[in-house]
Amino acid sequence: RFYDKNNKILVLILGRKRGCLILKIILLLIATLALVCGVKFIYDARPIVKKYFSFGDKNEATLGLKILGFLLLIIGSLMMYFIY
Repeated sequence: RFYDKNNKILVLILGRKRGCLILKIILLLIATLALVCGVKFIYDARPIVKKYFSFGDKNEATLGLKILGFLLLIIGSLMMYFIY
């Protein structure tokens, strides 16, 4: 069965309870990956900018990477909070 009782939400082929568990695990892994990337971007922003970017103002690029890392931390934290 592909739909729930209201025929609105697509349910995974494995079944309702098992599909929801697998979906929770996948979302948890995505949230964990976002948290890890966010921390990496915040603490290693300057070496990442030196290695991958070659334009003039490295301070602005570092600030942008730290802001991106902070946003990834917020998104990953909110995902974990609402999953469990």
